[in-house]
Amino acid sequence: MTRRLYYDDSLLTEFDAVVTGCVRRGDIWLCALDRSAFYPTSGGQPYDTGTIICPDGRVCGVTDVECDGDGEVWHTISGEIAAGTPVRCAIDWDRRRDHMEQHGGEHLLAGAVWRHLQGTTIGLHLGKDDSTIDVAFPDGRTHLTEDEITLLEKQVNSWIRLDAPVKCYFAQPSQLPGIPLRKPPTVTENIRIVQYGDFEYCACGGTHPPRSGMIGQIKILSALPSKGKVRISFVCGERAENRLRAAFRVLKELSDKLSCHWGDTPEAVRTIQERNEELAREGVRKNEIIARYEIERACGNPVICGERQIALVMLPFDDKKFLARFASDEAGRREMVVFAALKPAEGVSFFCMCRPDGDPVDLRKMIAPLKAKGGGRPEMVQGTVPADEIRARLAEAFQGM
Repeated sequence: MTRRLYYDDSLLTEFDAVVTGCVRRGDIWLCALDRSAFYPTSGGQPYDTGTIICPDGRVCGVTDVECDGDGEVWHTISGEIAAGTPVRCAIDWDRRRDHMEQHGGEHLLAGAVWRHLQGTTIGLHLGKDDSTIDVAFPDGRTHLTEDEITLLEKQVNSWIRLDAPVKCYFAQPSQLPGIPLRKPPTVTENIRIVQYGDFEYCACGGTHPPRSGMIGQIKILSALPSKGKVRISFVCGERAENRLRAAFRVLKELSDKLSCHWGDTPEAVRTIQERNEELAREGVRKNEIIARYEIERACGNPVICGERQIALVMLPFDDKKFLARFASDEAGRREMVVFAALKPAEGVSFFCMCRPDGDPVDLRKMIAPLKAKGGGRPEMVQGTVPADEIRARLAEAFQGM
């Protein structure tokens, strides 16, 4: 069984070991050591990466670490190292530090959720960009208020600023009643307790900073429903620093463009939204005036197809929602077929409609001769058609219908 050095020293980055076994799995090799500071994937925390250096100078990159049922830690490498070989190992410290910041912050966040909201954390995922915990609440709720999120964030950051010592130790089952654990252990032996100051106690086998201050800070990103629970997304340490820096950079750029203080940006944006909404309403009113003028002109100069007349209305703006409503309204009060279209540079988006109780005609029959792309019902079709010679093409399409 591999002796796990990270249990005693989470800051250890280099160590000597002896290879105890090496087995092939496809194109990779799994290497076991007598002692290792590499953390294997477990409990929602990802594995460590790093290097194993052989006496002849050969460097094998460690790309994955896993633990089998017997407690042996296996390191994924690209080549074979013979059993009995003494090696020098180094973990990727930036990756380890990041994982400790996220994992430590998760413990304090879960502790704050338990203390203030009586929520039980039942799942942890340390992702590449964000980390999450899933929380079950006694009342089954799946939402947190903004005030509750602020409360949790402030509590965790206050614990971080205490720079409290973090103790990790193995406890006997008989000792557990005297330890104020946040939740019962998931194992019955080799129970490792992680204690942050006097405010967070939990059984955990992961890597943790020696003091809470090393977590740096936490930023809660969201708290959303997830399968009947609340999934809280967060970042800690350098991730939180980078996220806040990027967010402020965007906010500052936006406030500069709006010529306001960054704190006034939301109100400035709301003002612009209100102006845009009013402009949009004004645009609709103007489009309605134009459309009424165009339909009257089209009815006065219809496309003639035998005894059938078609009102060809070409609207000089791009608003498909307006087009559909306009065609429907006009077709309902006209005796002729209404072919209403928007006229962009290369093609025409159209709605063609007739009164359901008027002259029986299946407008779908016009699609093929019109060389249009679209479809619909007998009394209504929609689609696109080439813009050239639309009037002549329309008359031809209706011949014989």
